[in-house]
Amino acid sequence: MPQSQGGDKHAMSDLKIRQQFAASRRPVWGIRSWGRRTALSGALGALALTTGLAAFSAEVAGVRFEESARVADGQPGLVLNGAGVRSKFFVKVYAAGLYLPEKAGSTGAALALPGPKRVRMHFIHKEVSAKKIRSGWTDGYKANHSDEEYAVLEDRIGRFNALFPTLKAGDRVDVDFIPGSGTAVRLNGETKGIIPGDDFYPATLKIWLGDSPADSGLKKAMLGGG
Repeated sequence: MPQSQGGDKHAMSDLKIRQQFAASRRPVWGIRSWGRRTALSGALGALALTTGLAAFSAEVAGVRFEESARVADGQPGLVLNGAGVRSKFFVKVYAAGLYLPEKAGSTGAALALPGPKRVRMHFIHKEVSAKKIRSGWTDGYKANHSDEEYAVLEDRIGRFNALFPTLKAGDRVDVDFIPGSGTAVRLNGETKGIIPGDDFYPATLKIWLGDSPADSGLKKAMLGGG
């Protein structure tokens, strides 16, 4: 009987030693493990910040396009569908971005979307004369519409063209569709005029997205394929 009690004492002593050893191996949250958790949190935070910045804007030819836009107070927000460069004879004329109520990957889908829209242009070339700009728009309308369609638009095309002066590098032009108002032309934030008619903006958008676009590479980019 005494021999058995001695064995129990030794067993309890061994168990106590093992428990103390295991406790010494546990991490101390206030020191080393807290540092690891803090480092991990910092890394994840930096990753989230970097991801947020990447999604905030798109840069084309040194021009930054915000990921979202709004054509007027009370109108729903728009998302950047795509952006690219309008080139002519290897000369970069302007960078352009298309803003839509939601993403669209084809001309038909972009034209069919209801609600506001925007084409934003940042001019890169040192100077483009009013004459060249206006003749370019006219050519774009004619190339993407039948004679009958053009005849319906002709008077308003003349009014649209008249809103464009000579433009220089750094100028920003917005061609916006505002439901209930029409097609607004804004130069560096100032509204130059509004062309009425819900049919005029789709006709104008075909200058960039139609079957005979001003620049096929820009069309692809504006539709998200750049």
